[in-house]
Amino acid sequence: MEKSDWFYYSVKYVYDNGLMTGLNETTFGPYENLARAQFAVILHRMNGSPDMEYTNKFPDVADNQWYTDAILWANEAGVVGGYTDTGKFGPGDNINREQLTVMMYQYANYLGYDTSARVNFDYFVDV
Repeated sequence: MEKSDWFYYSVKYVYDNGLMTGLNETTFGPYENLARAQFAVILHRMNGSPDMEYTNKFPDVADNQWYTDAILWANEAGVVGGYTDTGKFGPGDNINREQLTVMMYQYANYLGYDTSARVNFDYFVDV
């Protein structure tokens, strides 16, 4: 990663503030896909990483995983849910734009932001 990369200062910010740690000690992975569990961890860290008592909320979220508290916290906060057809969370599934948008909307509601504004997205071919 170079300082000339368009995302350099954003990556530096999330790394310096402990919101994202990267793939390992020397690689951040800005071109990698983001998993659903990773996004829950980011939001959890933004809220002080509260400890959670384990509950078997999702059949694919076991106790004592690197993402367990984050997913349970985000679910309790009303930010994330599981797949309606299976009840699973899908921690390793890549998050898509629709899921990310829903989670950010629900997170904004959790924070008490005004989410009443509406926009017409019909000009996007994948709306």
